[in-house]
Amino acid sequence: MTTWEIDGATALRTHAPDAASAYDAAVEVRPLRVHDEVLLDPAVRAFSEQLRADAAGVGDDLRVGLARATGDHLGAVTQMVWIGDLGSRVRAALDALFTPSQWESPRRFPVADLNVVITALRRAVPKLGVADDVAGTRAALVDAVMRTPADVPADVVEAVRRDLHPAQAVAAVLGAALEAADSITVALGAEHPEVTSGVWAATTEADRVG
Repeated sequence: MTTWEIDGATALRTHAPDAASAYDAAVEVRPLRVHDEVLLDPAVRAFSEQLRADAAGVGDDLRVGLARATGDHLGAVTQMVWIGDLGSRVRAALDALFTPSQWESPRRFPVADLNVVITALRRAVPKLGVADDVAGTRAALVDAVMRTPADVPADVVEAVRRDLHPAQAVAAVLGAALEAADSITVALGAEHPEVTSGVWAATTEADRVG
């Protein structure tokens, strides 16, 4: 068995154990006192889907719908959108590069501060380092994770398996997923400045190097 023949979830745990632990913690939480009818509201889902497709395409109608659906919970819900976006990209891309996984769907438990798990994940990913961009392969993989994580082109998968070590591929996927999820700041625009106390507080220089 070659190292590419393990499943995506195993690849994450094998080649990025700290990031895998941080990922597990992030997908196991939900905001305190925010009920499913808010998290699953059609306006929240519409915002999330457009964010995943193209953050720049999120217009005022989606932002207003998100604000109305979430009310005082806007910051916490956008943090959940961030977690969901990153997680879906990681799962899809790793399963495409390696083999399909049975990703666990843990029961989420409520926490008062989602920043704890988000910051831990943001800090774990940069520590993996950056692979050399052999023949533009890493750039092509990053682009696929940013644009079409659920449909990574076959030629990109072939190039990644040829030019990168599995650990480098996992690191590239995590880095690209993190960058893509951070585009939520673009999607929110300037309409909701109060959200700067949420996910976006984790982007300070101290957190980047911590």
